[in-house]
Amino acid sequence: MNKENFHIAVKITSLPPGEAPKWVREQWIGLTMTGTREIGTFALGVLSRKPVSESQVRNGFVISAREAVRQLFASNPKSLKAVRWWYDNYLKDHPNGDFVFSPECFEEIKLP
Repeated sequence: MNKENFHIAVKITSLPPGEAPKWVREQWIGLTMTGTREIGTFALGVLSRKPVSESQVRNGFVISAREAVRQLFASNPKSLKAVRWWYDNYLKDHPNGDFVFSPECFEEIKLP
């Protein structure tokens, strides 16, 4: 599969799909982040490590998991419980992993 990358900024506008508990995923809503938009990306579930359906990640927003969690905490210190969940359930075993946000849950923001 061909893969193309574009540097973008996005705002998470709705609940991202995924294996994390709903209360953890809800913390992303309203967050603005920068990363890449990848055409033809591949993703694994954060808990099961099983492949995610291509329709969920096609044209997805990709960001370093560590950076995404850092931005989550910086934007909302009340998200500490969710940050801890991400560390305990993903980051400690996959410190160089990425998150892929489905295109249905974000809107692209124009970069200056």
